[in-house]
Amino acid sequence: MEMILFSEKEFASGLWFQKEAEGIRKAAEKRNISLRFIGTEELESSTAEELFGSGARLLTILGASISHMDRLIQTCRSKGIRMLFANFEPRGRSHDTSSVVMDYSDTMERIFACFSDCAKTRPALLGVNPDSAADRLKEKCMRAHGEPDDSIFYNDRGIEAFMSDFLSKKDRFDSLIFTNDVVMLAASAILREAGLRIPEDYYAVSFSDTMLSPIFKSPLSPGISTFSLDYCELGRQCAELWNYLSRSSADICATVRVRADFYPDRSTGSKALPSGNAGILNPVSETYDFYSDDLVSEVIALENCLIQCDETDFKILELLMRGENRTRMAMELFISEGTLYYRQRRLCRLANADSVSRLKELLDKYLRRC
Repeated sequence: MEMILFSEKEFASGLWFQKEAEGIRKAAEKRNISLRFIGTEELESSTAEELFGSGARLLTILGASISHMDRLIQTCRSKGIRMLFANFEPRGRSHDTSSVVMDYSDTMERIFACFSDCAKTRPALLGVNPDSAADRLKEKCMRAHGEPDDSIFYNDRGIEAFMSDFLSKKDRFDSLIFTNDVVMLAASAILREAGLRIPEDYYAVSFSDTMLSPIFKSPLSPGISTFSLDYCELGRQCAELWNYLSRSSADICATVRVRADFYPDRSTGSKALPSGNAGILNPVSETYDFYSDDLVSEVIALENCLIQCDETDFKILELLMRGENRTRMAMELFISEGTLYYRQRRLCRLANADSVSRLKELLDKYLRRC
């Protein structure tokens, strides 16, 4: 049997995508299922017979931008292809679509329960990308919880723009929900510049997409409580559901929800969360390129550095943030200054920093504890 997978070009380089694909691959190997990845051009130019032969016409789709998905669904339906989405729920339910998704409704309910337990009753949702299906689900959960429209801040003009809007209303909120960790690090830097602190001024929770997970396990952790989805498990569940659907002659609409893990930190008083469902997405009125934002570019470059760090690299960065000079750092790490020099150069290259002082500036800006 052959499982055909489609992904948007922009997503294929992301660590979450790689982990998702790894989970699919492992589950597929156990069942003797081969994998084939295709792109937009091959999907649009091929007939269903050319793509699937005599096999089940079931396409597994990895990606989450609403603007791409609407067109993709139309293409698949015109060719009589059933769809299985990984971490995306199309608007409405149909006999030809199934999904394996993070349980965002459950996650948001757990966040509200935690804030309520801590007497935090005025949350703000920061960084909703109008073209992200996941972010629109978080937005829907805010509305279902009874939060006002102006407690939702959209990332449709850049992080600095929506944070400027938030700061003009900052006294109306006592807790923050960041849509993802890139938004969290960039927005936290802006909060610090404005003299606001977490958790003293706001309790805060972030949705982690696993790309930044090495930070939260290191001494450089910014101290923000996060929800993290096991993308390997999501991929495994996707392969299992594909195996079931591809053997069925009936058009079955199935949804598998994967629960996120919570990692408490000081931003919620290091407390574990108590424990809760969403539906139709609002249409996209405009598309905003999240990755064009300068702050996002800085955070992603820093992220690229951190996900490739070993234990010694993390220690170097920690000492750099403490302001230690090269001689002192080499002595404490039991390495030569030459070795330290080349390690620092590598870290600067990975973080797209032109000097060690610029690297320290980025670390201080985004990873200084709130």
